[in-house]
Amino acid sequence: MSKIYGILLSIIFLLPYSNYAAEIPDTNSKRKLILNTGIASSAAISLIGINHVWYKNYPKTSFHLFDDFKEWNGMDKVGHVCTSYHLNHYSYLLLKKNGINKPLLKSSLYTFSYMMGVEFIDGFSTEWGFSVYDVMANGIGSLMYASQEKLFKKQIFKIKFSSHFSEYNSCRPSLLGETPVQQIFKDYNGQTYWLTFNFNQLLNQKINFFNYVDFAFGYSIDGFTGAHENPIIPTCPCHYDQCNNLERKSQFLFSLDLNTDKIKSKNKVFKFILAPFDIVKIPFPAIIINDAKPFRLFYI
Repeated sequence: MSKIYGILLSIIFLLPYSNYAAEIPDTNSKRKLILNTGIASSAAISLIGINHVWYKNYPKTSFHLFDDFKEWNGMDKVGHVCTSYHLNHYSYLLLKKNGINKPLLKSSLYTFSYMMGVEFIDGFSTEWGFSVYDVMANGIGSLMYASQEKLFKKQIFKIKFSSHFSEYNSCRPSLLGETPVQQIFKDYNGQTYWLTFNFNQLLNQKINFFNYVDFAFGYSIDGFTGAHENPIIPTCPCHYDQCNNLERKSQFLFSLDLNTDKIKSKNKVFKFILAPFDIVKIPFPAIIINDAKPFRLFYI
C-alpha cells in the first residue's frame, strides 16, 4: 500500500470545513490573485512537507515506473478515485465561493496537478514508483466530479468512504496498522468505497422518502494480508489463528445512505457536524454479496 494515500485521505477529511471559512474580503483582482497564489503555494508546501516527513526514511533512486495494478484487488485505485473526486469538489466550492473565473476547470487542473505531484514523488522512491494506473484513477475521480457538475449542475452519483476494524490487522500490524487510526487508513480489509445516488434525482421522481435517502453500492476486500498474495507468517503474533489460511476475496455490498444535500439548517453547529458525511457514508446495515454466502447482513 502506498502510505501517501493515507496522508491524502487524512487531508481530505478536513476539507468539508473549508465551506465555513470566511471569504477573502477584497472583491477586486487582488482578491483572486491572493486565492490562486494561496492554493498554488499550499499545494507546493504540502508536497515538500510530504516528501520530507514521509519519504525521508526511505531510500531514493532514479525515477522509475511501478506496476501496481493487481495489488489489493484494486482497492488502492478506488481510493485514488475517491480522493481526487472530493479534492476536486471542495476546490471547486472554494473557487466558486470567491468569484474565481472558470472555477470548475481550475479546480480540475489543480486536483490533477496536485495528485500528479504526489505520484512523481513516489517515482523516486525505491519502495514504490510512478504508477500509471494511479494517474488514471486520479483522472477518473476528478473527471467524475467535473463532468456531472458541468452537465447536471449537481452530483447525481457520489463516492463515499466507510471503515470498520477488521480482524486481520494483528496478523501483520506493521503493514495493516498498529493503532486504530493507522488501521483506518492502512487496512484495506476494513475499508469500503461506495457509489451512492438518489432515486428521485436519477429518475426525476418526487417520492418524499427518497428525498433524504440514497442507495449505496459498495466495494471492499476481505482476507488480505499482502498486496499480491498472503505471505506465510511462521511466528504470527496475532490472536487470530488462521492468518496463514485466509481466503482472499472481493465483496460487493448494498446499503442506504443519507442525502445530506436535502438537509437544510441555519444552525452552524449542526451543519458543522453534518459536513463530514459528504465524504463518509453513515453507519447503516449492509447486505454483502459474495460467492460463499450469496447474501449476508453486515453492519457498517
